[in-house]
Amino acid sequence: LPPTPGDLIQLCKSVEEGLWRKGSGKLEVINPVLAYENWLTQRWQHVLRPTGRVIVLDAGNGAWSELGPSLFEALGFRVHRLFCAIDGAFPNRSPDCARPSSLTALRNKVSQTDAELGIAWDGDGDRVAIVDNAGSIVSTDEISALMIRDLVPRELSAPVVYDIKLSEIVRQAILDSGGRPVMQRSGHAFIKRTMIEEKALFGCEASGHYFFRELNGGDDGLFAALYLSDLVHRRGLSLRKLRRTLPPFFITPDLRIPSELLTFAEVAKRLRSRLPSGRATTIDGIRWETEQGFILARESVTEPVVTLRLEGHTQDSLKNLLDLCMRAFPEAADEIAGQINQVRDASQR
Repeated sequence: LPPTPGDLIQLCKSVEEGLWRKGSGKLEVINPVLAYENWLTQRWQHVLRPTGRVIVLDAGNGAWSELGPSLFEALGFRVHRLFCAIDGAFPNRSPDCARPSSLTALRNKVSQTDAELGIAWDGDGDRVAIVDNAGSIVSTDEISALMIRDLVPRELSAPVVYDIKLSEIVRQAILDSGGRPVMQRSGHAFIKRTMIEEKALFGCEASGHYFFRELNGGDDGLFAALYLSDLVHRRGLSLRKLRRTLPPFFITPDLRIPSELLTFAEVAKRLRSRLPSGRATTIDGIRWETEQGFILARESVTEPVVTLRLEGHTQDSLKNLLDLCMRAFPEAADEIAGQINQVRDASQR
């Protein structure tokens, strides 16, 4: 099972106390790249026909800089490359492909080349971000729902693990497809652990990790990109049109409140007093389900902030939830107001 933050703390403590076993051993260097490339080629060659489909690949100077483009080309794609020279200094963009600013060059290149798809990987290649044929960023909520619609009908009642931060359209896609939704706290380790424990068919995480039972519950940005490329081909529709088959949804990105303004405990206290009838889930911070949508409040583990994420059933519902938060946290109102212009309105796809 993947290590959790608690496991790492215990490991650190054991090292500091010298609690390790001693014995003879050996060092062996193994290069799995060729075997993995052969497996991927065999896995996908029967479904990805050499049709000269145009695609843009942005490796961000990271792990898939060489294998990603070469594999897509071997499968018959016409590949336009962006930042496909390995460079750990990441001179061209952030290695975090979840940032919209990381996808500017990719979006422009897709529009310039009339490509059917744009794919960007993060630095170590386990996450992927997608741009559709119109040059628009496709949210992880949408990618997750499309993959669920494709996968789950093949195995009804299969468990699917999904990030607590994702839109309701993801849970609904699981139910509509005949699957069993398993909500989990946000984070790679937690979702992968649940994938293994539940023997889940698929898993999705808000920052762009996609997990497959076929990978023993693991995630792989290259595999996910190949899967999505095949899905688009099999459906016979552009990704833009596939997105429009999904219901509209209205969700914010993470809204960050510096801890110096408000602690998580204070945020939770104020929301509890204003949402007495809401149904609360506490696996990761607190997520309140209300008649209008949900409000999720979490304490970040990577920076000193409290994050809020809100989804409304309609645009008006989302506005009402945002107004509630602005009234609840007047000292953070400017911080929130500066970020709400990023609200995703999927009805505009």
